[in-house]
Amino acid sequence: MDYFILEVLAYREASLLGSSRSFQAALVEGDSLQMINAIKGHSSFLSIRGVINDIFCLVFSRNLSLLCVNRRRNIAAHTLIRNTC
Repeated sequence: MDYFILEVLAYREASLLGSSRSFQAALVEGDSLQMINAIKGHSSFLSIRGVINDIFCLVFSRNLSLLCVNRRRNIAAHTLIRNTC
């Protein structure tokens, strides 16, 4: 499976968690600028458009923020993904 798709699915799960709790605000971090731009509507990925639309709706209907971080700051997530593939 493509790492990008896994990252988008993980981002959706994090967004669902953030929106399902009674947080006043939540920050969802990722190191894929391509993914964050897709969620914000700046590019289109037909194969996962539905998942990206889910994230878009969650982020912009709740007080969730998107943040692109340096890959070195996100090493735990990459280790987890590599070990599950």
